[in-house]
Amino acid sequence: MMRTLTMRWRWAAMAGAGVCVAAGAAGVALAASGGSAATYTGCLSTQGAISLVQKGTKPIGNACPTGKTAIKLSSGDITGVTAGTGLAGGATSGNATLGLTPAYSLPQSCAAGEHPDATGGNSWTCSPNPDSAFSFDAIAANQTAAVDSGFLELGLTCNTTSHTGNLEVFNLSSVSATFNMFYGVFNTGTSADTGFSVNPGAQQTGPNTAGSTGTLVYSDGDGGIVTGTISWFYDAGSNTCQFHGALSYDLTS
Repeated sequence: MMRTLTMRWRWAAMAGAGVCVAAGAAGVALAASGGSAATYTGCLSTQGAISLVQKGTKPIGNACPTGKTAIKLSSGDITGVTAGTGLAGGATSGNATLGLTPAYSLPQSCAAGEHPDATGGNSWTCSPNPDSAFSFDAIAANQTAAVDSGFLELGLTCNTTSHTGNLEVFNLSSVSATFNMFYGVFNTGTSADTGFSVNPGAQQTGPNTAGSTGTLVYSDGDGGIVTGTISWFYDAGSNTCQFHGALSYDLTS
C-alpha cells in the first residue's frame, strides 16, 4: 500500500509537469487535467515499468499478467474519502465534501440564555437555560448548607457565635475562576461590592454578615458562567440561619 501511494504522489507531480507515460502498444498517454481527476489503472512490473494503462478501475485486459501488480494512477490527491460516524458525503476521486449529519450538528441560532437541547429524534433545538432555585429555612448551629451549579458551589455556614451567615464559594471547575457579588446588609442598610479569584478545586470565603441579599456572577477560564440572586440571615429566635436564592447557568459559553 505505501509503495502504491508513494508512486501515485510521484505520478501526480510528473503529470503536472506535462510528462506522459506510454501504456503498452496502445500508446495511451496520461496527463493531468483541470476538472475532476480521472483515475487510471495499469500494471507495475518488478523493474518499475508501468504498462497496460487505461482509464477506469481495471487495466487493459481487465487483469495484470502474472508477476505484475495492479496500480491506480490519478492527477488527484485522494484515492477515497469515506464518511465516518456523524458525517455524510465522501468520494473516491475528484472533489470530496463531508458534512455533519443532523444528529451531530448543534444549532447555531441559540440566543443568549438558551442552549442546544436534544429532541430525542436525531435532531436538536434551542431551549432556555435552566434556573435552579434553592431554599434552606433552618440551617443548624455551625452547620453548612450548599447548592451545586455544576461549575460553582455556594455554601452558607450558620455561625451562632457571631450570629452571622458565612458565605463560602467553591470553584468546582478545573480552571481558575472569578467571583463577584454586589449585596446589601440588612442591619446596617449599607451596600458592598466584593470580588476575588478562586483556584480550581479551591474554596474562598465570601461576605460574612447577619443578613444580606445580592446578585452574583461566577466566570471560569473555560467559559462556564453562573449568575444568580441570593439572600441569607441569622434568626436569633430559632438560633438558625436561612439561605435562599436562584442560580442560572450559561451553558452556551
